[in-house]
Amino acid sequence: MAWRGCALKWVKTELIRSTNTTLRSSREIPQYQQRYGFRQEAKRPDIKKGNVVQKTKVSPSEAGTPSLPPPPKVPRPSLFKPLMFTVGFTGCSFGAAAILQYETLKSRVRTAQDEEKSEKFSQDMTYWHDWWNKLSGFQQQLILLVSTMDDFWSSLSEGQKTVTG
Repeated sequence: MAWRGCALKWVKTELIRSTNTTLRSSREIPQYQQRYGFRQEAKRPDIKKGNVVQKTKVSPSEAGTPSLPPPPKVPRPSLFKPLMFTVGFTGCSFGAAAILQYETLKSRVRTAQDEEKSEKFSQDMTYWHDWWNKLSGFQQQLILLVSTMDDFWSSLSEGQKTVTG
């Protein structure tokens, strides 16, 4: 397979050489000739305007002083986009971590407050149960009657309270 490719390339180059030799008479182009070297600048034609002949601006290389061709521009890598990505990603990560820590702490505080309330409520309930059980039956009925009267009085409107006294 490789020999076939080599043979095809050899045939093509021979065809190119044979056509070039007929067009350019006996002058052959050697293959080892450097392709990219110093280029000569093309001479600019004179521009005629009426009877006055104007010459175009002469470059330093045409003036006889050799100058080096300008170096090719190499694109410098821009680090702005990667920097912005890094700053943004880091900022979002820290923000998410802060929010997560805040929410975790808030839930712990809420859980602790709920436990404290339930303990306090249970302690209060036991206190009042003990107190109620120490009362006599008559005292318990009297407290229930006063509680019922208080509920009735608070259910009346201001006008009804004024009329009843």
